[in-house]
Amino acid sequence: MSSWLIFLSVSGVFILRRFHLALTRQPGAGGFYHELFEHCPDAIFVAEKLPAQPFRFLSLNPVARRILAAPGVALAGRALDEIANDAADENYRRMMLGLLARLERIPVTGLPERYEGAFGAGDEVFGITLFALAGKVGTVRVLGFARDIAPQKLYERELHNRAKLEERLSGFAATAPGFFYSYRHGLDGSNTMPFASAGIGELFGLEPMDVAGSIAPLNLLTHREDMSRVIESIARSAADMAPMNIEFRTRHPAKGELWIESRAIPLAHDDGSITWHGFMHDVTGRKLMEQRLQETQDKLRELANSREQLREDERRRVAWEMHEELGQMLVAIKWRLGSLAAGLPHELQAENNTITGMLDESIRTVRSIVSEVRPTVLLQGAAAALEWLVTDFNRQTDLNCELVCNEQEGYEADEELTTLVFRIAQEALENVAGQNVSRGVKVRWNCGREGYFLALQHDGDAFAENVSDKARSLSLFGMEERVRAFGGEIRCFTNGERGSTLEVCFNIKP
Repeated sequence: MSSWLIFLSVSGVFILRRFHLALTRQPGAGGFYHELFEHCPDAIFVAEKLPAQPFRFLSLNPVARRILAAPGVALAGRALDEIANDAADENYRRMMLGLLARLERIPVTGLPERYEGAFGAGDEVFGITLFALAGKVGTVRVLGFARDIAPQKLYERELHNRAKLEERLSGFAATAPGFFYSYRHGLDGSNTMPFASAGIGELFGLEPMDVAGSIAPLNLLTHREDMSRVIESIARSAADMAPMNIEFRTRHPAKGELWIESRAIPLAHDDGSITWHGFMHDVTGRKLMEQRLQETQDKLRELANSREQLREDERRRVAWEMHEELGQMLVAIKWRLGSLAAGLPHELQAENNTITGMLDESIRTVRSIVSEVRPTVLLQGAAAALEWLVTDFNRQTDLNCELVCNEQEGYEADEELTTLVFRIAQEALENVAGQNVSRGVKVRWNCGREGYFLALQHDGDAFAENVSDKARSLSLFGMEERVRAFGGEIRCFTNGERGSTLEVCFNIKP
C-alpha cells in the first residue's frame, strides 16, 4: 500500500489527471493509461456522485470487479447504497456501507481516506485508499486503489504476538531465580552474550551490557579450576549439537564463592556460528548439602570399615586363643590321659576311652569353630582360602560350586586383601545357598600384573542388580562399601538366561 502512496505523491496531479482522462475516454487521454487501468494487478475504481444523487461506481478494472463483487449483484453504474441493500450477505452489506461512508467524507474534507475490508469470499483483506478527482462543477469523482493487505496484517499480528510474548518472557526472566541468556560463538572466535536478563547481577555482579560485546568479564569471575571443564562442555555441545549442562564455581564481588548450574540448547546458524539459549541459577545451597551428605557418608563408610576391621581383629584373636590355648589344652589333657591309661585298673579302661573320645570330639569342634571364625588357611593366600571355601560349600550344600584360579607367580595377594576377598566370596555364597532354587555357581579368581579380579557367576538371580530381597540387598550393599573402602570396584548384573554375576576388581598394582 505504501508503494501506491509514494507513486501518487511523486506523480501528483499529473497522474491523477491522466487517469481521469483515460477512464472517461476523453480525447487525448492516451491508450497507455487505459491499458494500465485494465491490467494493473491492484484494484482500481472510480466512484461518481452527481448533484442530488448518491455515489455510484463509474468504472472498475477487472481486479476491482472481482474483489468488490457479490453473488448476483452488478456493480458498474449502480449506487453503493443500492448495492448494499441488494446484498444477501450481512458482512458484505456492512463493508459496502463502510466504503460509502468514507466516500461521503471526501467532498467535505477534501482529504484522502483509508478503508480496510474483506469483500471477497476468501481470506483476503483489502486496504483501500480514496482520492478526490477534478470534475465538473457539482460532480464529485473519487479514485480508489485497493491492495490485498492480508500478509501485512498477518505480519503485524505476528509482531504484536511476539511483542506480547517477549513482554511475558521478560516478566518471567525478571522474577526467575537466576538469569536467562543467549551465548553466541562466532567463526572468528568471538564469544558474546547478546541477551542476558537482569539476574546476571545476582550471580556474577555484572550488568547485561557488560557481556553484550564479550563474555570476558564473566570468564574472569569463573573459578580457575573449573574453567577447563566449562570450555570442554561447550566444545562437546558444539561438536554433537547436544544440550549443555555444566556446574562451576564463580567469585561474586559481594557474596563470595557461588556454585552455578548452566543449562543451554545449541542452535547452529547458516554462517557457521552457534548460539546457545539457556539459563543459569545458583545451586550453592544444594552443593553444600551434597558436600555435607558426602562427608557424612564418608564418615559412615569409615565407621563401617572400622567396625569391620574390629570384627576381623576380634575373629583373629578368638581364633588364635581357641586354637593356641583351648586347642592345646585339650590336646595336653588327651596326652595326659593317655599316659595314665597304662596304670589304670581294667575296670577304668572303658571310662578312660570314653573320656578320650569326648576330648577328640571337643578338639574337632574347636577346629571347626576356628575355621568358621577365621580359617588358618587365610595365611596361605587367596587361592588356598577360596579353594577351602568352595570345598566347604560343596560339603555343606547340595549345590555344585566350581573354582577357577589363575595366580601369576610373584603377584599373590597380601593377608589383608586375601581376607577381604575371602569374606566377599563367603558372603556371596551364603546368598546363593539361601535361595530356594539354585543349581550351581562358578568362582573365578585372577591376579597378576593388571591387578586382582574376583567373579562369582550364578545361574539364578543371587547377584541381580535390582534385588527385591531386603536381606540380600543389604548384604550386597555391605560388600560394596567394603570393596570401595579398599579402593576397588564392585558390579552386579544379570546375564539373561545365564543368571547373574558379581564382579569385584582391584586395580591396585601388586
